[in-house]
Amino acid sequence: MRKASFLLFVATLFLLASYASSEVVFYADFEKGSLGIPGDFVNDVGNYKSENRSTFWEYSDFEGREIGGQRSLIQIGEGCRTTGNTNLPGVKSFNEGIIQVIFSFGDDDSFGVKLQTGRTFNGYVVVFGYNESAILALLGYVPKGKCPEFNNGVLKSVPHGLGGGLDQANQVPYFGRIVVKDGKLQVWYMKLEDVPNLYGSARSLGRPKLEYNEKLNLGGAVGLWHESWGHGKVDSILITDRYGFEPTLWENNTLLWEEVKREDAPAKHREYVRGDLNKNGQVELEDVKLMRMAIRHPALVRGWGWDVDLNDDGEIDEADVQIVKQKAVEAIVAAAPSLQRKKVGTWGALKRRYKH
Repeated sequence: MRKASFLLFVATLFLLASYASSEVVFYADFEKGSLGIPGDFVNDVGNYKSENRSTFWEYSDFEGREIGGQRSLIQIGEGCRTTGNTNLPGVKSFNEGIIQVIFSFGDDDSFGVKLQTGRTFNGYVVVFGYNESAILALLGYVPKGKCPEFNNGVLKSVPHGLGGGLDQANQVPYFGRIVVKDGKLQVWYMKLEDVPNLYGSARSLGRPKLEYNEKLNLGGAVGLWHESWGHGKVDSILITDRYGFEPTLWENNTLLWEEVKREDAPAKHREYVRGDLNKNGQVELEDVKLMRMAIRHPALVRGWGWDVDLNDDGEIDEADVQIVKQKAVEAIVAAAPSLQRKKVGTWGALKRRYKH
């Protein structure tokens, strides 16, 4: 499934429909023409300035078959001297919320996320280890210019549980989610294909692999850290405020959808519409995912009997994706009185609303 920027906005709408205070504060997926948060500048590789001059970020294709993407950042520096941090543009004062990253490995070394304390360069690093260091760890310092030994300054470390002999050709995307609440930290780390819902609650992901219950002193920038991570790729980065993807948010929106599907709901919300590819009675995120798969593997989905050529032009392409997007927006707006009051009813209106 190709994850694209519109998935973020649909997910954001789900959140905003219940709690106006819940907010995505940063999102970058590096796609051409993609709408970033807080602005399009987050998708510009030129705005990713590393503290280490030996780190070099460029654009690259993101692999990973159906669950990969089209464009990403790649770190092309080699050797321990390249180890260091690159702050995310526009993120100045993160202290609570969710940080979520999708990435892949081009060698056996570790990737990480830096959590900064105030205006200094001090902070912590969540390390997503790989073949060389098979760990998931929290460091109490930020290594630069040399490979860490992972035996000093480690606040907590657990086996990553991914197995050995893992792909080093960027063919397998990985998912990392960091949740910070009340200064305490939880981390999930798994293959992207094992994630049931990119924007689901912590409950949907199961138990965190790493928990740190001593209060962290946070309140600064967030960065992409790496340990000699040659040719590693970052497909997307998402950061929320303190409310994140709380279970109550998701459960409330599930109830919201049930309201739409009730027998006494308006007929236009109950009837079948083209674009409901999984035939569950509603057009939603899953249908957008299936549409993306249809573009990449048209022969396969035709065999499953899905009606994916939604505009009947003989092609399965972006025009069909646009139809699914708009149907999803219409259904969300119909189920969210707050969006109706704001007269948000088209994808363009949603983009304009969340661009600023």
